[in-house]
Amino acid sequence: MEILNRGWSAALAHDLRVIAQNAAEEEAGYTVPDEKWKPRVVRGDILAGGSLVEDGSLPTFALEHSDKVRAVEMKEAGFAADGLETGIPWLVVRGIADVGEEGRDKTWQFGATFIAARFVRDGIAKGVLKIAR
Repeated sequence: MEILNRGWSAALAHDLRVIAQNAAEEEAGYTVPDEKWKPRVVRGDILAGGSLVEDGSLPTFALEHSDKVRAVEMKEAGFAADGLETGIPWLVVRGIADVGEEGRDKTWQFGATFIAARFVRDGIAKGVLKIAR
């Protein structure tokens, strides 16, 4: 997005800081990014399955499968299987809020979701992500 829309990362970081600050004032549990923080978009594979990984084993587990693995998740496995079965094109965009460690900090969940949603919204608006009809 930064290539298509110069300043996208800075604008996104600003908007997230404003929203998170307002939310943090109303309710605890939100991380407000500092002024130097910028979102990163990382391309890679996502391992999908029925097991929750939250014991810090992701780096080792992922390398056993592929050096392209960047995340493990549970929810999209069924979604992807259905898309493959029906022939409907699909794409998963994940906002990563934690690294699968036990007792992980969940205060980045909103921020990660916001970033992923904004990436999809702006990708559609710029024409780089297309909705199949």
